[in-house]
Amino acid sequence: MLYALYRCLTDAAGPLVPMLLKRRLMRGKEDETRLGERVGLQTAKRPPGRLIWVHGASVGETLGALPLIQRLMHADPLASVMVTSGTVTSADMLMPRLPEQAFHCYLPIDRRRYVERFLNHWQPDAVVWIESDLWPNMLAAIRERSIPAVLVNARVSDTTARRWQRAPRFFGAIIDAFALICPASTADADAFAAIGPLRLGPTGNIKTSAPAQPPQMATLEPLRSAAGNRPIWMAASTHDGEETIVLDAHRRLLDRRPDILLILMPRHPVRADGVRDAAATSGMAVAQRSRSEPIDDTISVYLADTMGEMSTFLALAPVTFVGGSLVPMGGHNPVEAADAGSALVMGPHDWAFADVVRAIEDDGGLRRVTSAGELADTVELLLSDPALRAAQTAAAGEIARSLKTTVDRIAAAVMPVLGAPAPGESQGS
Repeated sequence: MLYALYRCLTDAAGPLVPMLLKRRLMRGKEDETRLGERVGLQTAKRPPGRLIWVHGASVGETLGALPLIQRLMHADPLASVMVTSGTVTSADMLMPRLPEQAFHCYLPIDRRRYVERFLNHWQPDAVVWIESDLWPNMLAAIRERSIPAVLVNARVSDTTARRWQRAPRFFGAIIDAFALICPASTADADAFAAIGPLRLGPTGNIKTSAPAQPPQMATLEPLRSAAGNRPIWMAASTHDGEETIVLDAHRRLLDRRPDILLILMPRHPVRADGVRDAAATSGMAVAQRSRSEPIDDTISVYLADTMGEMSTFLALAPVTFVGGSLVPMGGHNPVEAADAGSALVMGPHDWAFADVVRAIEDDGGLRRVTSAGELADTVELLLSDPALRAAQTAAAGEIARSLKTTVDRIAAAVMPVLGAPAPGESQGS
């Protein structure tokens, strides 16, 4: 009944779609040259041969899938890979990073007419879905066409689990599209196991397998020169409500170290102007990366509101607070900072990377905080004690290196389901 209602509502919403797309276009959330893709219309031709389709909602999911994409193409070198997402930012970030024989397409809006156009044109031979961007009409069509599909980095939040319990047949029909589900963590595996008889694969988050990204030296060196010998810390991928805590901590640090510099990187750069206003209201001088404003001795907050420069800023900061963890967002990937040798600090919310965070923490590679005061004290401790900081970063780095094989475990389970040769096999063997 719920799916029938959803299907009817999305069918009836057709006349509203042009208005929705126009509004999103005005807000910079759509690509005017590729709007047709959002209603299933394609200008590119389907490549010949086998086509593997990989979908992720946005930047984190699509970039995190690159190691798996590379392994799929290595195992099946005659295949092409289509990567879909729903945001302009993800397309811009992803396309220069895709290997040959891989390309990007926007996922159509989840209306049956658009879904059918999309699938009729591309006729994918296999589907890899990343995380939890689950669209009922698309997944129903995948199931009806018997396209082999797997769900990787699969997550079940507490909210989703409660919804599932209220409407098990609706959610069960959605998840039934997947022949194999690889949970992101042991907690997610337990949640899926409690839902019903699903085929579960190995547990792990393939985002942790992304190779360490080197800093952009042309950007790093001028920033390093401008900062001089000032103590620096970073708050990476922060969310609404979290910047208030971070700025409070930084204000406390400025009382102890007037020359300290905070690199503040909001998770969503569109919020940068509001974050700037909050810092200015607190009496802190701000330089904003997107405005090409320089760092001088008066600047106490550097607002890193650009995309694709995380590794460069991490290389500049000996200590990094990982955002999404002082507010209930589940925390972000700590491996990026660990790869860069920046000492990790996180709040109590870690469900998005729970197994990873706990492994690093158990090995002494991470410190927890719950308030602005604790954050200030912890940053001060790590900046003041190079030996302590070195031991912590070494422990985190060791765990980060061990996690690089996660994608190999996932790929070994996924490839046979997709009809691709397993790792170590060659096509036709």
